Amino acid sequence: MKVTFSQINAPEVTPTGNGPALIEGVGPALPRGVPGEMEPEPPATMGAYNVRHQEATNEDSALSNLVAPVCGDVTCQATVVTDASTPSMRVISMIGAAFPNGSHPPQLAFRIPE
Repeated sequence: MKVTFSQINAPEVTPTGNGPALIEGVGPALPRGVPGEMEPEPPATMGAYNVRHQEATNEDSALSNLVAPVCGDVTCQATVVTDASTPSMRVISMIGAAFPNGSHPPQLAFRIPE
């Protein structure tokens, strides 16, 4: 099973020119335009994690632990994508493991690709 997190409406990142405080003994970053310098990558807005399907039925599920930091205190929107050959009980077990009793109920959308 694959869990993918996507940040929607991520804030715009603007370079400020102020770097982080340096650790003692570490030199300053090279100024922009120096040959060999790489442009900084934009922050990630998506992450994907694979979990074995057995985790959906474990009492201390890795799915619960994976989703809790993101959705533990708020209602999350989740899209469940599956194919027609996946047993429905496996899908229901995954939803139950990702959002266990005591967590905020998610807003779910189901999609079966053609």
